[in-house]
Formats: sequence, C-alpha cells, structure tokens
Amino acid sequence: MYFNTDSITNLKEKILFCAINEFAEYGYDGARIDNIVHAADCSKQTLYHHYGNKEKLFISVIEYSWNDIRTKEMAVTLTAGDPEGNLSKLIDFTWDYYIHNMWFLKIVNTENQNKGEHLKKSLKIKEINKNHLSIMDQIILEGKKMNIFREDIIPVHVNISIAALGFYYLINQHTLGFIYNMEMASKENLDCRHIIIKDTIIRWVSV
Repeated sequence: MYFNTDSITNLKEKILFCAINEFAEYGYDGARIDNIVHAADCSKQTLYHHYGNKEKLFISVIEYSWNDIRTKEMAVTLTAGDPEGNLSKLIDFTWDYYIHNMWFLKIVNTENQNKGEHLKKSLKIKEINKNHLSIMDQIILEGKKMNIFREDIIPVHVNISIAALGFYYLINQHTLGFIYNMEMASKENLDCRHIIIKDTIIRWVSV
C-alpha cells in the first residue's frame, strides 16, 4: 500500500487514493473495482457515481499522478542567472520524487504497457505538463545565451533524459539487482545513481 487512506474523510478523494494503491500494485488489467470499494469502504454504485467506470477512474488516477509531480516541481526555487544550478535542482527534484513516490513510476509504467491509450483520453494532461516544458525551455535558453550550454541542445530531450536515467533504474531495480548481484535500493547505490544522472546531464549540455 502506497497511501494510508484511513484518515481521509472525503469519500471521493478516498476512492481515488485507494484506486492509486490498486492500480500501482496490479496494473490496469489486474486492478479490481471490488478491491477498491472494499478498501474505500463504499459501494460500487458510489464509485461509479463519482468516477463513471474503471477507465475513467484510471484516467483520474493518471491526472492526479502527473499533477502531483508537476505541482511539486513548480515549487522548486530557481535562481535567475544560474542555469546550471537550476538544471541541477530539477535533476535533484526528479530523482528525489521518484525515490519517494514509487507509486508514480508504477502508474506511468502500467500506462506505457497500455500504449498510452488512457492518457490520450485525458482532457487535462497536456495543460498539466505545459509549465514543465516551459521551465526547461527557459533554463536551456538562458544557458545558451550565457555560452555555458551547447547550442544544439533540445530542451525536451533534456527532460526525457533526466526522467529516463532515473525511471529505468528504479522501475527495474529487482531484475537488475538480481542480474548484477547488487542491492539497487541501498543508500550507497541510490546516491551513486544520483551522481551519475547529474554528471551525465550536466556534462552533456555544457559547452
């Protein structure tokens, strides 16, 4: 269980967080409405009243998931005139968020397995991610103007690389840990991965 829902008094909100727990643990196909209503202590009729059906509930879960990371990302304090420092802060934020919110990685992973078919039906997801894209645009542009970032760097690829270098390591930690005979989630290895991600990105974008 990723969220403790015992203290949530708003029933619609409680259903949503119970759904996050269920979808993150079992994926879209494996998740069961029966399990969600049991955890939320409500009827199926109540769930359907608030969310319509399983697919619409999952779309709400996806929207909550992306909104959560983007809202917290917007709270990162950036400093004008320090593009390298700002890029470093976003790398730190993303890595820390991933480590402390494995449910997010699992929700994203299960939607990738479904080829993004539910994500595409969301009316909110592009708006949720708009500021995320503009932040990196501004950081990279400022770095180019100061002649510390390469002119050929495309901001969206920086976003993707930061996400990929952390996501792949964490979502595959059990299989990779067995193959390479290492404790992927140990503090030592997590700290090492964090350094590698930051060093890789900063060296890549720098002149």
